Amino acid sequence: MKKTIYFITLLFCIIIFNTHTAFAHLKSRYHTVLSCKMINGDKVILKDLKPIGNYPYLEIDGKEYLANGDKPYLEIQGKTSLAFDKDVTYGEWTGLILKQCIRHTLVVVMGFGSPYPRGLAIRQNPITHKYERIDFGQKSLPTALYFKNNEWGVILPNIENGYYVGKKYLVHFYKSGKNISGKQDHIKGTNSFPVPKKDLVYIPLPKEYQ
Repeated sequence: MKKTIYFITLLFCIIIFNTHTAFAHLKSRYHTVLSCKMINGDKVILKDLKPIGNYPYLEIDGKEYLANGDKPYLEIQGKTSLAFDKDVTYGEWTGLILKQCIRHTLVVVMGFGSPYPRGLAIRQNPITHKYERIDFGQKSLPTALYFKNNEWGVILPNIENGYYVGKKYLVHFYKSGKNISGKQDHIKGTNSFPVPKKDLVYIPLPKEYQ
């Protein structure tokens, strides 16, 4: 009887050890790039995913992708998921161009296999504490954020003035509120800032993009 209990205990310990090792190995593939503290103290963590050893592919949702460049992920409330659309072939991403945590808002821009970088900005609403996200993809990088009442947004120079709209700036903005339905992530062209210039929150750009 004692021998049986001993072997069962030993087998249980081996299973626990192997399971712990497997999960530790899995987690080791993710690398934290930036942790951004939200308005209520939660954190949104930007990660990338590295292949293990010399294996040149990563499996994402049952599909294999060529593992060159960065693979951006977001961890929100303990759940890790792809930062951008699953439809994007992740082998075409070249690297992180911009990563900033400003005014409790995470701003990320990735290089892509075209002249248009892809970007996102994410924050928690200070009243509802719900996560709000803005996606954008322009030739220029975002230069400022703004916050007013139930609206906030990302401002980009319109370097192709007249291509989309004949305006100086492109503003991707998010509106929230009880009486707002449908899509909350919008874009508009403008020749002036949505708020006074002194209230803009400027985004530090890498030297090569200044």
